[in-house]
Amino acid sequence: MNKKLNLYIKDDEFDYVIDKGTLDALMCGSKLGTVLIKEMLRVLKPKGRLIIISHGSPEMRNQVFQPI
Repeated sequence: MNKKLNLYIKDDEFDYVIDKGTLDALMCGSKLGTVLIKEMLRVLKPKGRLIIISHGSPEMRNQVFQPI
Protein backbone atom coordinates (compact mmCIF):
# COMPACT_ATOMS: atom_id res chain seq x y z
CA MET A 1 0.00 0.00 0.00
CA ASN A 2 1.20 3.45 -0.84
CA LYS A 3 1.26 5.33 2.48
CA LYS A 4 0.24 8.55 0.75
CA LEU A 5 -3.13 6.99 -0.04
CA ASN A 6 -3.66 5.14 3.25
CA LEU A 7 -6.98 6.33 4.69
CA TYR A 8 -6.09 5.17 8.23
CA ILE A 9 -9.59 3.72 8.49
CA LYS A 10 -10.37 0.12 9.34
CA ASP A 11 -11.64 -2.30 6.67
CA ASP A 12 -15.38 -2.56 5.90
CA GLU A 13 -16.25 0.73 7.61
CA PHE A 14 -18.55 2.56 5.16
CA ASP A 15 -21.75 1.86 3.24
CA TYR A 16 -20.80 4.44 0.59
CA VAL A 17 -17.57 5.99 -0.64
CA ILE A 18 -17.84 8.96 -3.00
CA ASP A 19 -14.98 10.31 -5.07
CA LYS A 20 -15.36 13.58 -6.93
CA GLY A 21 -12.19 14.49 -8.75
CA THR A 22 -9.51 12.66 -6.77
CA LEU A 23 -9.25 9.88 -9.34
CA ASP A 24 -9.05 12.46 -12.14
CA ALA A 25 -6.25 14.30 -10.34
CA LEU A 26 -4.24 11.12 -9.75
CA MET A 27 -4.69 9.96 -13.34
CA CYS A 28 -3.20 13.23 -14.63
CA GLY A 29 0.19 12.94 -13.01
CA SER A 30 0.70 9.46 -11.64
CA LYS A 31 -0.21 5.82 -11.89
CA LEU A 32 -1.93 5.73 -8.51
CA GLY A 33 -5.49 5.43 -9.79
CA THR A 34 -5.67 1.68 -9.15
CA VAL A 35 -4.14 2.15 -5.70
CA LEU A 36 -6.84 4.71 -4.87
CA ILE A 37 -9.63 2.42 -6.08
CA LYS A 38 -8.30 -0.51 -4.03
CA GLU A 39 -8.10 1.67 -0.91
CA MET A 40 -11.66 2.93 -1.39
CA LEU A 41 -12.89 -0.64 -1.88
CA ARG A 42 -11.00 -1.73 1.26
CA VAL A 43 -12.98 0.64 3.50
CA LEU A 44 -16.35 -0.28 1.93
CA LYS A 45 -18.62 -2.78 3.62
CA PRO A 46 -19.21 -5.96 1.57
CA LYS A 47 -22.47 -4.64 0.06
CA GLY A 48 -21.24 -1.03 -0.03
CA ARG A 49 -21.37 1.28 -3.04
CA LEU A 50 -18.45 3.11 -4.64
CA ILE A 51 -19.56 6.26 -6.45
CA ILE A 52 -17.04 7.98 -8.72
CA ILE A 53 -17.76 11.32 -10.34
CA SER A 54 -15.24 11.84 -13.10
CA HIS A 55 -14.68 14.14 -16.03
CA GLY A 56 -12.83 11.35 -17.85
CA SER A 57 -14.58 9.11 -20.35
CA PRO A 58 -15.34 5.51 -19.34
CA GLU A 59 -12.75 4.30 -21.84
CA MET A 60 -10.06 6.33 -20.05
CA ARG A 61 -11.15 5.40 -16.52
CA ASN A 62 -11.95 1.69 -16.96
CA GLN A 63 -8.24 0.86 -17.00
CA VAL A 64 -7.93 1.54 -13.25
CA PHE A 65 -10.55 -1.11 -12.50
CA GLN A 66 -8.55 -3.90 -14.15
CA PRO A 67 -8.00 -6.50 -12.71
CA ILE A 68 -9.75 -5.46 -9.49
